[in-house]
Amino acid sequence: TKANKGVPEKGLQKSAILMMAVGEDAAAEVFKHLSPREVQQLGSAMANLSSVTREEMSEVLSEFRNETEQYLALEPKRLIERVAEDYAERLIADGHQRFQLIGYCLGGLLATEVARRLLERGMEVVDLSLIDSIPMFIDTDEELAYEAIFVPNLNLDPVKTVFGAHIEDYDVYRAIDLLMARDNRRVPAGAMAALSGDPGLDALALAVQQQSARSQEERLAEYARLASGQAGVPIGPELVPTLFRVCRHSMRAARFDPPPFLGNMTYLRCLEQQSFGITGGVGHLAAPFWEDACLGRFELIDVPGNHFSVIEPPHVHTVTAHLLEALRKNS
Repeated sequence: TKANKGVPEKGLQKSAILMMAVGEDAAAEVFKHLSPREVQQLGSAMANLSSVTREEMSEVLSEFRNETEQYLALEPKRLIERVAEDYAERLIADGHQRFQLIGYCLGGLLATEVARRLLERGMEVVDLSLIDSIPMFIDTDEELAYEAIFVPNLNLDPVKTVFGAHIEDYDVYRAIDLLMARDNRRVPAGAMAALSGDPGLDALALAVQQQSARSQEERLAEYARLASGQAGVPIGPELVPTLFRVCRHSMRAARFDPPPFLGNMTYLRCLEQQSFGITGGVGHLAAPFWEDACLGRFELIDVPGNHFSVIEPPHVHTVTAHLLEALRKNS
């Protein structure tokens, strides 16, 4: 690929202001996902901001919210394909011809669809590697389910926070498994509140009824309050409702079954099973899902860590070594 051209000056300044708005801890999380050059550029821009007026901060945050609204306006069923098309066109327009595409979590769906479009346009995809990419296997309209998937991002326990301290994780997991088995992995709104059959399910159903009687605005405000007491949580309470809406929209979009992929694919699977709020873990479904989608060579590699720790030290070093090896083998 061509060398990184850097970030346009105006966009760089806005990014620096946004990083200042979200705080030091949040900025550190963002920096983890940038290239060394991007870190240098953005860090320098932040250091050079002598002062930011309230009006400038408000303008940048307003633009951030407007872009969020544009994202939320995309139809979930078409979102992956639309965004992939846009990414592929931008990469080609920038003059790139050879690519290594890496997709983590739901990003695996996007990386695969970008790779598909690049191949269709005659570009060279040197490597497509997916890191514990787990699609949304549950189709649901249950808002509390989405909230349980979201709150771990605030460093909160999904079951205790959303359903109550007296609810056992196991009862939530088996309730979801039961409801998914009834209707081809679909969990309609209201189904959890109608559960019955034993004390655990009865307690969960009552908890869902009680939580559902409160407005979602109230529940999200409570999650934000609880998160503010967690050391190292980088998300400002005013951003929680917007971040939840983005998370929910992305989860709906991730109920996506990709067409067969003609290229090769490497899948890095975490050795530790990870709970996702409403399930005890669906990681065991991911590798077969991707192997079925891949018509080329499919390579499965187990890596240490769980879905979250795999991209943090020390496990990220193992992941990086595999990604570099994939480049070496295919170059």
